[in-house]
Amino acid sequence: MKKFFVFIGLVVLATVAMILANDALNSYLIFSSSNSNPYKMYRLFTNPEKGEIPILGSSRAEAGFAPLELSEHAFNYGLSGSSARETALHLKAVLSREGGGLVIVNLDPWGLGNGRFRGKYLFVADNPIVKSEPKIKLPLIEKVVGARFHGETRANLSEFMNNRLAVTKTMERGAILQRLSRNEEEWAYIISKCEASSCSCNDETRKMLGEILASNTRYEVVFVVSPIAKPWWDRFVGHVELAEIEQWLCSFPHVHVIDRARTSDGYDLSEFMDLTHLNEKGARRFTKEIKVVLRDLGLL
Repeated sequence: MKKFFVFIGLVVLATVAMILANDALNSYLIFSSSNSNPYKMYRLFTNPEKGEIPILGSSRAEAGFAPLELSEHAFNYGLSGSSARETALHLKAVLSREGGGLVIVNLDPWGLGNGRFRGKYLFVADNPIVKSEPKIKLPLIEKVVGARFHGETRANLSEFMNNRLAVTKTMERGAILQRLSRNEEEWAYIISKCEASSCSCNDETRKMLGEILASNTRYEVVFVVSPIAKPWWDRFVGHVELAEIEQWLCSFPHVHVIDRARTSDGYDLSEFMDLTHLNEKGARRFTKEIKVVLRDLGLL
């Protein structure tokens, strides 16, 4: 009986140790989008690198572009959950900089949404926290290579116990690239939950973006639709609307559109972390392909 209680005690201690280790990893070692976004917005609006090539957009930009495959001067400002309206605001900030150059903007196939301006009001607020945080995290955020539990909730521990540890190279010049692979059962489940998606266009967002692009005279703005997994693309019902948005964007001077969603058949599921986001393998391949296209267009 004594040995039994000793065994139970060891199990409890081991469980507590794992929980504490999990909390330490998530709190101190691993930088996810939730605590890298303030640094990105500080850099974007306040302290950009001279001569950089900004990559703007949502999580599909953040995960889908590997900056160093494009240029040592590329920086990924993608924000998870960012809307087209937020991206337009970030583009306005870039286009107001002195000089000129190349800007890459992720275009989500679901269109031009409205959003809540989180990027401006939450991360660029004039307060000491926002201004001091980048100074603290910058030396770490660009260098730490860590193991992050797959998922963002307290189910992390159970995910780990189920052998779903995702190795993440956090912050390759702004990008969050995950070496995440899934087995056949997981893909079957994900695909079974995929529903038809449309492409919408908010008039207010379109007007705002149009005014920003019409006033641009110094930058080459390239809108890019990154690859989508074939099961999602096959259910997409907004092809006509997306093509109309792309045609409208191309009507502005110094604006180019590269649509690679339609070539997604060439990408294997092993290059995606889910149906709409590339993993590190896919992001590096895709960015290399985009680099070739940009060179052919004389933009790089």
